[in-house]
Amino acid sequence: MNFNKHSVIGAAWVLASAGALAGPVTVNRDCSTSDVKVTSVTRSDGTPIPPLPTPVASAECVGAYIKNAMPLPSQGAGGNLGYYGDGLFNGQKQNVTNLQLFPNGIFSDQYTAYDLNHDGKADPGWVYLGSWDGSSGTFTAGKINGVTVAGSQNWFTATGVGQSSGTWNFNVPNDIVSQMSAIFGSNVFDQFSLSFFSGDYFAAYDITGAQFGLPAQPDPIYSFGGTWDMSSTLINNGGRAGAISHIDLYARDPANPNATRQLPEPASLALAGIALAGLAFARRKQLLRR
Repeated sequence: MNFNKHSVIGAAWVLASAGALAGPVTVNRDCSTSDVKVTSVTRSDGTPIPPLPTPVASAECVGAYIKNAMPLPSQGAGGNLGYYGDGLFNGQKQNVTNLQLFPNGIFSDQYTAYDLNHDGKADPGWVYLGSWDGSSGTFTAGKINGVTVAGSQNWFTATGVGQSSGTWNFNVPNDIVSQMSAIFGSNVFDQFSLSFFSGDYFAAYDITGAQFGLPAQPDPIYSFGGTWDMSSTLINNGGRAGAISHIDLYARDPANPNATRQLPEPASLALAGIALAGLAFARRKQLLRR
């Protein structure tokens, strides 16, 4: 099932831009939720769980979009905490087209957004975790509240980057929640998103805990693996599948504003790290008082 609402951002822009792009990908093709599938869900502590009987398609997808998925959330202190207007996925306008692709936040029909920082706006809650680069074969983590989390380079791996299909794995250490629960409490990530890029175009896919009957809770911790295939979604001018350059990873914090807490200082985060737990990113969402 395809939930794409903005696959074509205007014929005039496409015609004006296509000639200036290196190997541009057309935007007249809609994504399919089956482009990205989950083939395994495992407990990070090694406890066996029944395997998935069949691959599960992503819950929702958007794209393909012209240009890029910029701007990213702010990488400085107080940034990348899921607040409205901080990054494209949280309602900010795309930096090249100046279009607001996601006025209520990306995949906004999959969750309830709360006003996390009491500024009168519902905050989508999307946090940029980082990007997998096919050229180097490495994952570069984003900064959360100005801090790069220790060990984050091992969170995500993929194969097939530089091609049109492959596999992905979202891996989370089992002890991360216990390390951080004293600081961040029990709020967790309830879904994550994978964005695939070819040339200056991208498509994004949402995977939710609800698809697997997993509540948003800090324990047990789950890791996820699956497949991706952009051969029918990101197409180059020659009519062939475009090669994927990189994959961005986001997760959404469903924090409830009733639990008012103080924002930890960046130094505290640097010492302790962020409690990322796949769909259980046990991170207390503070309400930043202004």
